[in-house]
Amino acid sequence: MLGIVRVIKKLQQKNIRVKLILFSRFNSLKINPMKITILTDNPKSWIIPYVKNLKEELIQKYEVTHIFSSKDIAPGDVMLILSCEKILKKHSSFFL
Repeated sequence: MLGIVRVIKKLQQKNIRVKLILFSRFNSLKINPMKITILTDNPKSWIIPYVKNLKEELIQKYEVTHIFSSKDIAPGDVMLILSCEKILKKHSSFFL
């Protein structure tokens, strides 16, 4: 979990507001890399180059997925919602 704290601090240094949603995942048999999902709902957003850089940095240690629709949200450990233009509905899968 300390790794994600570093990610949040880097984003905050760049004045990017972060909303974190943590998912619980228990697997006592082996340790899996943390699953991080990045949601940006506009593929032409100003933040895309920064998200690409962030993903390249994170993918060295974590399993990272960048999605452009809340319909593509899958269970994971951390979700970064960056520069979204649409309001996410409460019935979306990450609110379960």
